[in-house]
Amino acid sequence: MKSRLEKLLEQRKLLEDHLAWIDAEIQRAREEKTETNGSSRGKGTPAHPPPDEPPSRIPAIGQLPPGPAAATAPATAAIGDPATLPEKFRPDSKSLARDVRFGCLLYGGIATMLLAGLVALIYLIYD
Repeated sequence: MKSRLEKLLEQRKLLEDHLAWIDAEIQRAREEKTETNGSSRGKGTPAHPPPDEPPSRIPAIGQLPPGPAAATAPATAAIGDPATLPEKFRPDSKSLARDVRFGCLLYGGIATMLLAGLVALIYLIYD
């Protein structure tokens, strides 16, 4: 079973991967926008480059403190293959089975108590 620290570090790694992907998409969109603006404008019209900083308060990837994965792999390789991403988000089967068993027992107990209360109420009303 993973410790809390290992789970937190894994979540941090996933967030760093996601932020790297978002930065790559933003860069690609900026390049596409620049290419579109460059081809549609007339001669003599200055091109306005997109701002260097995003308008949000969220720091860019380069401004984040380095995590444990930053020393081992570059940001472009951290994105990973899309086919393997869902595997990272699957819970381990033991905790899943335990949670399902607990939920079934909880709902079964609540249903039994409601049924007993209904029977007691009917008994008290019609007695």
